[in-house]
Amino acid sequence: MWLGNEHMRPSVWVLGDSVQTWWENLDRTPSTARRGLRSIIILVCWEVWTERNARIFERKECAPMHLLHKIKEEADLWAMAGAKHISNLLLRV
Repeated sequence: MWLGNEHMRPSVWVLGDSVQTWWENLDRTPSTARRGLRSIIILVCWEVWTERNARIFERKECAPMHLLHKIKEEADLWAMAGAKHISNLLLRV
């Protein structure tokens, strides 16, 4: 909902038996948004991974809404650094 992109809503995803199948189904996304969506997915996975590491190794955790805020901030930073496909998605919001 944050990106305002219908292809990111789980209710429209094609159910698959693996992450690979889900990732391949993203190819049905219009080409103008496909790269941006993939970048956002990688960014979200990275932030969730770093949160997981903080919880396990540093015994620190943040609330889900704080994690979402971190993801949004990081997407803005990626866009400012030149990630044009993310920039295009953020401009639509």
